Amino acid sequence: MLAVLIATTILNPLTIPVIGGKPIPLTGHKALTIVFLTNDCPIANDSQPDLERIHKQFNSAQTPLIGVYINPKLTESEARKHKTEFQFTYLQSIDRTHALVKHLKATTTPEAFVLDHTGKVQYRGRINNMYSDLGVRRKSVTENDLADAIRAISRGQNPKTKETKPYGCLIPDLADFDDLE
Repeated sequence: MLAVLIATTILNPLTIPVIGGKPIPLTGHKALTIVFLTNDCPIANDSQPDLERIHKQFNSAQTPLIGVYINPKLTESEARKHKTEFQFTYLQSIDRTHALVKHLKATTTPEAFVLDHTGKVQYRGRINNMYSDLGVRRKSVTENDLADAIRAISRGQNPKTKETKPYGCLIPDLADFDDLE
């Protein structure tokens, strides 16, 4: 029985633990936005001002944005320091077992997912077109894929674009973190 419970939790996480707050369920929101992050990925850090703008634009209990750190060794204190350093106010979580990484099949930081009220992924990919390739930054953003998707999904509509290619740092396997101090 315990093995079944553990397998269910790992394969189908029902809530996201939040640093300093109550866990957030994957269902029941107009649009739940999850963005996978690391505190040391330059592209993820470069995206913080845009993520904060999106958070402020859509901030409500029905459209939460959660930044999920993929480094299981990151402490809550280090996550809070990162939040202060990059001046963002959205919720934070640390995926210590990569249950959410596996559940959503995330590959990159930053990579965004927007889930509808049933917990089904309706959008997956980049935040915007700030980068046209790894390390190739545009002078100005012309496509705001994540904001457009949140807007549509929170209205009960399908997003115009369901998937885009994210550029950033690859998410290593959980075992690769064992070598870190």
